[in-house]
Parts: sequence; structure tokens; C-alpha cells
Amino acid sequence: MKKIALPLTVFLALLLTSSFALAGPGKRAGNCNGKGQHTQTMTYEQHKVQMDNRLERMGVVLDLTAPQKKQLRNLFDQHWKEHQAMRTEMQSSRDAMQATRWDKNFNEKEFRAQAQKHADLKTDMMVDRAKRQQQVLAILTPEQQKKMEQLRGLGMGHGGKHGGRGHGMNSGFGPGANNF
Repeated sequence: MKKIALPLTVFLALLLTSSFALAGPGKRAGNCNGKGQHTQTMTYEQHKVQMDNRLERMGVVLDLTAPQKKQLRNLFDQHWKEHQAMRTEMQSSRDAMQATRWDKNFNEKEFRAQAQKHADLKTDMMVDRAKRQQQVLAILTPEQQKKMEQLRGLGMGHGGKHGGRGHGMNSGFGPGANNF
């Protein structure tokens, strides 16, 4: 039975993520124009659709219970709401840094200060992702945690063997961390 379970899990994971691969780079849903510049903020309705899709994939692959899905939905929703202010602050920081960079009276000290502020914001976001990762793990059973780690080890999603920032089966483990 165990010999069949892992290949079946991998097959399901590949099947569920194949739609993202077909879209190609810069074609995913989100708020980036493909050049690293954010053109608009994701609406709450877009977030809910994305979250529902994510939870559906997680439910199939990890065999989540209804209470686990509810806990994860609440966690993802809370995280999205908390990050809206941080995303706005990141955009303002990028804009300020670029304005300082291209000012005809370039001031290195001011630019360094802007760059440091931006780096601190990025660090805060990474810490928040790590906290969320631990919150997700706390909701999962040890077997589900193991399955998630196996999928990550196969290169599924963010931070797997193959790097990549595509959507995958990973729940915030690694760079990008647009979990599941």
C-alpha cells in the first residue's frame, strides 16, 4: 500500500499544479505586471478565490479534515488582512528609494537609509512568513506534515530542490511563500 501511496500523491500534486505551469511566467493571477512592479493590490474577493483554490488543493493532497480547513482558512484570511498595510508600506518604501536613487542631487547617505528601511521591511515579511509556516504546521497532523515535506523535497512549490517561485504545494515554505 505504501508503494502506491507516494506515487499517487506525487501524481495528484503534479496534476493539481500543472495548470500553473501551462500559464507560463508572468501569466499567473496576482498583482504583478511581470516586471516586478505591482500594478494593483489584490482585492479581498480575489484573495478569497485564491484561498478557496489553495484549500481545495491542500484538502486533496493532504487529506485535510473540515476543522483543519476552517482553521487554515481563518489563518490565511487573517494573514492576508494583516499584510495589506505591510504591502502598502513596501510599495511606499520602493517608491521612496527609487526617487532618492534617481534624484539629480544624489545623496548616498539618504539612499543608504532608504535601502536599509526597505531591507528591514523585507526582513519583517520573512519573519511573518516563518511564523505563518509554524502556525500551519501546528494545524496539521504529523503525517500531513511529513507529506508536505516530501512534496517540498520533490521540488513542488516554493523553496523545493528546483527553487522557483511558482505556486505549488508548499504552504509558505521558502521564498515567495504564496503558500499552496
